[in-house]
Amino acid sequence: SSISEGLRLSSASTNIRVSQEDFSLRLDEERSASVRKGDVIALYPQSMHMDPDIYQDPQSFRYDRFVQDGRVKTDFYKSGQKLKFFLMPFGSGASMCPGRYFAVNEIKQFLSLVLLYLDLDLQPGQNRVSLDYSRAGLGILLPDADVRFHYRLRAASQSPAE
Repeated sequence: SSISEGLRLSSASTNIRVSQEDFSLRLDEERSASVRKGDVIALYPQSMHMDPDIYQDPQSFRYDRFVQDGRVKTDFYKSGQKLKFFLMPFGSGASMCPGRYFAVNEIKQFLSLVLLYLDLDLQPGQNRVSLDYSRAGLGILLPDADVRFHYRLRAASQSPAE
């Protein structure tokens, strides 16, 4: 859940599709847009990731946002309709990133090792990081400044290696 929440807050990829047929794209209950066959459509999932109708208090990091009753939460709604794609850091549909499971497992392994073997302390003044939006549309947003922290190897008696 924490990893999904981190990806929700920092992913800013753009999903680009080409319409295969004419259709009307419903934008909300009152508005729609006509799309012709061959039109290029660019979707920006972060607009959905930050939608307060889908995610309560969307600007806040909530480590348990994707957990409900001890299970992975997959039911998110907009205007009373269940969303098929509610989290899209790796795209959606047929062109979703094929390495997404590998990437998330690498993040899990890295975090596990860091938390097991290191003591970490943020330096004073490092409360919240703001993101650099200059790469919006190209993937994960980087912090706009270095995150300053101290670390040290845990004592051998605290290490899980023994």
